[in-house]
Amino acid sequence: RARGEAAAMSEKVALQKREADQAREEQQESFREVIRLRQENLKLRQGVEDLIQQQTRASDENQHLIDRRIVHKLLRTYLEKRCTPEVLEVMASMLGFTAEEKQSVGDAAAKVGGKGVVRAVANVATAPLSLAGGVIGEAKVPESEASLGELWINFLTDE
Repeated sequence: RARGEAAAMSEKVALQKREADQAREEQQESFREVIRLRQENLKLRQGVEDLIQQQTRASDENQHLIDRRIVHKLLRTYLEKRCTPEVLEVMASMLGFTAEEKQSVGDAAAKVGGKGVVRAVANVATAPLSLAGGVIGEAKVPESEASLGELWINFLTDE
């Protein structure tokens, strides 16, 4: 009987040892999973920080870009309202005009009326006539001494 109890106790101890080993293994697996998730979390946080920095740089670089539709509407309003100083002020602010550039546009618009305003605005613009590095402004038309840009301004003036 003592041997039977000892054998039963021995079995209980062995079972508890197996359960403890299994619990330890599950705990270690849980620790490994936590470590893996923390590493993944760290990578994701770094990725998010990188994206935020890229977005911030892109935003800083694009802060001076203006939608063409806005410029079109402002220029149209400026010309339709007979070159009001209020519209010129808004345009100058949005386009980053210096005081001299703003004065130049205002003076040119005041000197001419009607169709001449298009020519005046085109003449005082300091930017090239095209985003292609002034190619349109420099391109010569075979049957004329005028550049393509000048012919375009003439066309706009005539219209």
